[in-house]
This record gives sequence, C-alpha cells and structure tokens, in this order.
Amino acid sequence: MKDFYHGPASLPSVSPEPQRGSGWIDPVPMRISEHSKYVDMLLDDADRNEKIAKLTDEPRRLQTLAEARDAEVARLEAERVRLE
Repeated sequence: MKDFYHGPASLPSVSPEPQRGSGWIDPVPMRISEHSKYVDMLLDDADRNEKIAKLTDEPRRLQTLAEARDAEVARLEAERVRLE
C-alpha cells in the first residue's frame, strides 16, 4: 500500500526536449598499437637467435649423418665380403 502513498505515477512529458544520447558511443577505429614495434623487435631477435642456433648446430648434424652413413657403408661392405 505504500506504493499509493505519493499518488499515481506521472506520465512521461511530451515536451520537445533535446534528444539525449542512447548511452552507446561510436567504436574507436582499429589501429596498430604503438607498442607493436617492441613485439616486432622481440620476434625478430628470436628469429635471429633460431637461425644462429641452426647454423651452429648444422655442422654437428652433418657430422653425425656422415658417421652414420660411413658405419652403414662399412656394415654393407662387411656383409658383401661375408657373402662372397
């Protein structure tokens, strides 16, 4: 019953008030962050480090492959001699 204490609810006014906003704002256009240059620098450095690691590891990898090839050649040569 307290709802009726102040009387009936008032109707919205029909006076021509200036149109108020809806509460929404225009979206900010997308752009590249000013901090992206730091991320690019980090990624470039990581790429450079990976290339250096591959280049320094390549001689060891080739040496291992050459040793495996030589061992296979020796094994096949020994088998050839045994079968003769």
